[in-house]
Amino acid sequence: MDPHHVSHNTATPPHAVARFEQWRYSVHELRHPPSVVEGAALSEDRDVRSKAAKYISNMGISLRLPQLVIATAQTFMHRFYMRQSSRRHKYHDVAAASIYLATKVEETGRRLKSVVQVAHQKAAKNDLLRLDEKSKDFQNWALTIVFYEELLLQVLCWDLAVDFPYEKILILCKQIQAPQERKDAAWALANDSYRTTICLQYSPRAVAVACVIIGGKTMYGGGSIEDTKRTPDLEEAELNYLCATGGAEPAEVLDVCCALAVLLHRDVYMRLGAAQSGMAAKPHG
Repeated sequence: MDPHHVSHNTATPPHAVARFEQWRYSVHELRHPPSVVEGAALSEDRDVRSKAAKYISNMGISLRLPQLVIATAQTFMHRFYMRQSSRRHKYHDVAAASIYLATKVEETGRRLKSVVQVAHQKAAKNDLLRLDEKSKDFQNWALTIVFYEELLLQVLCWDLAVDFPYEKILILCKQIQAPQERKDAAWALANDSYRTTICLQYSPRAVAVACVIIGGKTMYGGGSIEDTKRTPDLEEAELNYLCATGGAEPAEVLDVCCALAVLLHRDVYMRLGAAQSGMAAKPHG
């Protein structure tokens, strides 16, 4: 089975666009989440999010969940921490509940006892651990997950709709006849983007186009840094073509490209210079 297969349509219905806008945040808002308002450093908040996203991913893999469920849980976690402080709510608790809720939303339900066992294993970093279902630790985990599931629903106001970049990546790669390596790279970048607040700032279409661009420039997942340094510049014509094909705004796509470059800790943003210069020369609006 194709590991990139998406079992259902994830395109954003026109009437749902406004609904997703409440989950789009400005740079200022992302720099001042509740934990920062309470006195935490922004780096601390971002570190908690990154750890929670990784914890969710590890749980999802052990529970054999599709990537869409993992991404849904990570999105719930990021949204939650825009309304509640990461200092007040431990990421293990929020993340485990996010996974449990996401399995219900995406109709891939897992039993609570299975989620409890995996949550405990990943928190302890020992996949061989097994809790007795009658033990106090098991009951504490179960009660905590159920409590945070209810809290998530309240904090998110029961708005559980999530849009993804994945199907858009597949469609774009098909339209431009991208090789399998580029599709794999773009998919992996989309996965890693959920370690950050990219999903709270940019549209899934822009993320999809940026992942295809950076995936092609870096050979992510297979190439070396030396390969990346030899990659030609992203020209404005190429940017405009990919944006038009993917239905995204060039300026927003460039912003996502830069965010992905920072995520990769590579100097690929240097290769965006030509396109950025072209965009800067044009008046916006």
